[in-house]
Amino acid sequence: MMFTTSKEEREKIKKKFKAKCPEPLNRQFPERATKQDAIENDGLRKRKIAQLFPPGEDQEKEKEKEQEHPTKKTRCCKKCKQAMKGLPRSHCPTPE
Repeated sequence: MMFTTSKEEREKIKKKFKAKCPEPLNRQFPERATKQDAIENDGLRKRKIAQLFPPGEDQEKEKEKEQEHPTKKTRCCKKCKQAMKGLPRSHCPTPE
């Protein structure tokens, strides 16, 4: 096709398909920031200090709570409700 058509016809075809191509993105978004502004904004974002959530003091308190050993509920005798540790079996009254 390229060799059998004349130069004018090729130019017409080229213009036809060129009209179908979308514009470059930098022309489609005119409100876009310039490169220099984008670099400055990026630097400002990187210099920002992110605030912790929850605050650092609360996080430290939570860490301390986690480090403490949880107190387990002591086992109790079902009959006399005394602690099982150190309680001899003969100490509890047996039902008759």
